[in-house]
Amino acid sequence: MFDTIGERITYCRSLLGMTRNDLAEKLGGVVSLPTIARWELNTVIPSLKKIDILVSFFISQGISVKIGRAHV
Repeated sequence: MFDTIGERITYCRSLLGMTRNDLAEKLGGVVSLPTIARWELNTVIPSLKKIDILVSFFISQGISVKIGRAHV
């Protein structure tokens, strides 16, 4: 469905009706607004630790997230 992690992050965020700034605030300062923008634009790939934070957040908001071949 999506070719890049940036597209996936953007999609999940949009499902929640959130702006990039909203997401940065909800993540409690763990990730900055410019960093989220770089991820979504695929100029930077998030670390596995940051991916885990995003996945946990999206799951807590009721979004089913698929990582690689494993379904979370």
